[in-house]
Amino acid sequence: DVPISWMGKCKTAVQMFASGFIMAGDYGPALVPHSYAIGKFAFLVATVMTVLSGWAYLKAGFETLRKLDAEKAA
Repeated sequence: DVPISWMGKCKTAVQMFASGFIMAGDYGPALVPHSYAIGKFAFLVATVMTVLSGWAYLKAGFETLRKLDAEKAA
């Protein structure tokens, strides 16, 4: 099993945060100035977090496969 990482959970929270700003559409700036820019920046941060957490999951997955192969060979 590959455990769920803290980074993956935070990335999801950042995506939800960004989605709220983007979905506000034309009404966003009336509520929060520069809301669309904030949403775009948050999605950029989420993209970086996605790549980093994906890399960590990939490494953990390969380690799990190595362990399973070693157990199978023994």
